[in-house]
Amino acid sequence: MLIERYGLKKEQNVTLLGIGMGSIGTLTLEGREAVRSADLIVGARRMVDAVRLPGQDFLYEYRSREIAAYLAEHPEYTKVVVALSGDVGFYSGAKKLVELLGPETKMICGISSVVYFMSQIGLSWDDAKITSAHGKNCNLVSMIKQNQKVFSILGTKSAVAELAQKLVEYEMGDVVLYVGENLSYPDEKIFQANASELTSY
Repeated sequence: MLIERYGLKKEQNVTLLGIGMGSIGTLTLEGREAVRSADLIVGARRMVDAVRLPGQDFLYEYRSREIAAYLAEHPEYTKVVVALSGDVGFYSGAKKLVELLGPETKMICGISSVVYFMSQIGLSWDDAKITSAHGKNCNLVSMIKQNQKVFSILGTKSAVAELAQKLVEYEMGDVVLYVGENLSYPDEKIFQANASELTSY
């Protein structure tokens, strides 16, 4: 009310935080400090629930425009953390949020799924073709044919079976697929199998 009545300007500091895979163990120390000092945590339910502290205000919202609009309407929040999965620079909503919120928006990187997963299976990722087939068109079969290693975010329950089926159709059933699910959570599952064994997974 004072801001409105007297035309005062209130600074709103927004931090885009990559929370890692989702378990508290993959949140960086810088990320923990940002969460501790925040008066509002925003993000998709899984992300918010992974980091917010008891009694902390929060908003379940993952759409960039809606987040920007909410923050503009609520200047009473001066330290805001927008929780994003993985790392802010790896297939992240951070890009769109920076466009909407401005270049002064702070970003704290997290542990990306590619770094975490490749370390779990004991392979380097510096020579891997990295892509995402989650919600976008991506010719994974072609990439696998042309590259020794391909890392891809799949994102749907049937995606492994669909990829395996396509590989079999192209006579590539002996390609080894490493599959990771629920990374960093207690029910994490990581295994490897030939594509021909995963057509109904």
